[in-house]
Amino acid sequence: MQVEARLSFHQSLTGPTQLPWSQAVEVAGAAGFAAIDVVLPEAAQRPPAATLNLLRETGVAPGPASLPVEFREDEERFRRDLAELPRLAGLAAELGVRTMFRSIPASSEVPAAELLPTLRRRVGEIAGILGERGIDFAVEVLGPLQRRREGRHEFIWRLHDGAEFAASCGPRVGLLVDSWHWHHARGTPEEIEALGTAILHVHVADAADVPPEAVRDEQRLLPGEGVVDHARFFAALAAAGYAGLVSPEVRGYGCDAAPRECARRAFAAIADCARTAREGR
Repeated sequence: MQVEARLSFHQSLTGPTQLPWSQAVEVAGAAGFAAIDVVLPEAAQRPPAATLNLLRETGVAPGPASLPVEFREDEERFRRDLAELPRLAGLAAELGVRTMFRSIPASSEVPAAELLPTLRRRVGEIAGILGERGIDFAVEVLGPLQRRREGRHEFIWRLHDGAEFAASCGPRVGLLVDSWHWHHARGTPEEIEALGTAILHVHVADAADVPPEAVRDEQRLLPGEGVVDHARFFAALAAAGYAGLVSPEVRGYGCDAAPRECARRAFAAIADCARTAREGR
């Protein structure tokens, strides 16, 4: 699995400086990334032709997009966001986006048996709109103890439970597999291998060696700088047959340089981690 040739730029890789998405495209191209995660609300502020020209000029392909619908809160918010989805999904398809993703809660204030049918219905509606435009929907499970304790009741945080939920939502719903969350959920390579074609996208980040109760979502490291077993992670992806894009989502990336240099350093670190994983070092 030639991971370094399939990296999609995530805006966390500019360090503390958050750039407008159009500028991030240029940074991604200069740093060597093959693709970039698409931020639809920002992309929608430009004519599609202008965005397509920008991608062509920088040599960066459109990657996945974060779903612009909040389906995890109240019904009113969900309906309001859903009304905008056909327009934004149409734009995404025009740009070449083939996958959207969003996380599902690891815990909630209501019991899982009460939350499950609501989220299943909402995800099914979302997937139907996306599917009409040739776009798949990947749900992501969150593994850290912090996320599992935010609400009074645990919900879905293991990959196999996430896969069961995705399959129950209807066609074109699969999983985003994240090495950070996989590690903190104490996942296994066999769990990833069993997902097969249900894997629609991949995130990677590394973790410091701290107790589970000290883990925080915004304290991630570049792959290769922590204790996540990326050799087994990448091997499991290959065994599952995954050959799509990999987005390094390194929230809290501590970089003291300019955004372009931060992105270059990130690309080099991730490519080195992938090579090390392939070589079994």
